[in-house]
Amino acid sequence: GQLGGSSAGYPHDAMYYSNVTNGGTLYFEVENNLLAAKWIGSDGVIRDNFTIMKNVNQTNTISITSGNNATLTASWIGNYSWSTGATTQSIIVSPAVNTTYTVTDGAGCITDVFNVEVSAPFQNLYVHVQEESLVKVFPTTVQKGQPIQVQSSLKDAAEYILVDINGRILNRYRSSGYAQIQTNNLLPGIYYLKWKTKNKTEVRKFIVLH
Repeated sequence: GQLGGSSAGYPHDAMYYSNVTNGGTLYFEVENNLLAAKWIGSDGVIRDNFTIMKNVNQTNTISITSGNNATLTASWIGNYSWSTGATTQSIIVSPAVNTTYTVTDGAGCITDVFNVEVSAPFQNLYVHVQEESLVKVFPTTVQKGQPIQVQSSLKDAAEYILVDINGRILNRYRSSGYAQIQTNNLLPGIYYLKWKTKNKTEVRKFIVLH
């Protein structure tokens, strides 16, 4: 082949498609998850191009504690239009309530979604607990659906309060002797069982796994 003209007898009869009179090159640029291809003619004119991206159009859920912030980063390199009005690849947010943020490429081809879930600061439920307790809670780590056993040697029935890691009351139980805490409806995470005996409050932690 040659540039700037055609040889005598062009195109050859064996060529299925030969009407290109201005040759050139296919040029690739790759950066992170972006591939940009350009067909550049011998005259320097870009006659065609396309872009391929991978792992974009993502949906992310991020959990933060109230008062803290989170950094949100678009999954591609290019132009950005955030729902907040920002135009940078990354933004820092500190919502007071659960908030959804979106970012697009400006052309409407790509959109990332960020669901920021805000939880209340954890309030310490712990008080001094004597080594010898009249109530036993076991096991302390269970699979979802496996019950938590509660055995009590208290003379009177006690009220047990089930709370999550954010201090929200999920359920109340009243029992004497023996009880079970069902975990079928609990999400995987850390929970606390709290009860009062005379002038003392006791707390036991247990973990529910997937």
